[in-house]
Amino acid sequence: TPAPSLPPAGNLDPSLGQPVREQGQLRLTASYTDQGGQGVKPLTGTSAIILRNNVVSAAQFNGMDKFVLNTAGSKSVATVPMSGGWCRIDDVDLSGLSKVSIVLEWLMQPTADCDYELRMDSPTGTRVAAFHHAALTAPIDFKETYQLAEISSRLEKNTDGKHHALYLVSVTNFPSNSNRLYISAVKFLP
Repeated sequence: TPAPSLPPAGNLDPSLGQPVREQGQLRLTASYTDQGGQGVKPLTGTSAIILRNNVVSAAQFNGMDKFVLNTAGSKSVATVPMSGGWCRIDDVDLSGLSKVSIVLEWLMQPTADCDYELRMDSPTGTRVAAFHHAALTAPIDFKETYQLAEISSRLEKNTDGKHHALYLVSVTNFPSNSNRLYISAVKFLP
């Protein structure tokens, strides 16, 4: 059964009134048939687009180098390595996006200064965003309660309309006595 037709202009709730799902997708399909002509059959053109959630959780990262995915119950985080490393998110079209943020979490302080870069198509590709998280110096053990910070960056404009692999690269070498940091999500915003 075909889905109901939408008007040619207007707004649409992307969750269609349902709870937002982490790996949810919205597929929009458009079709147009002309009137044809004398001795010419009508022609139909169809196009489709799939929109996914703008929040990519650590569990959805497509590859990692030195990062380690840890899952406890329904929570997944990528442990930031002590030196270098990256997480990859495949198939991202940056058209129309202007901001990106990472969700950084920790269980113990102090934490060291840390820097991350978002790069296109390879860990050494074009840098499209940079993030800095300042050291937290007060010594606190939060036991099993994650603390978090959402760190935002302007996203370099990209209008090529192509889908890219994005690499979140850790560019910090942490002291050996550093408390661990975790990345739980990357968010893309218009």
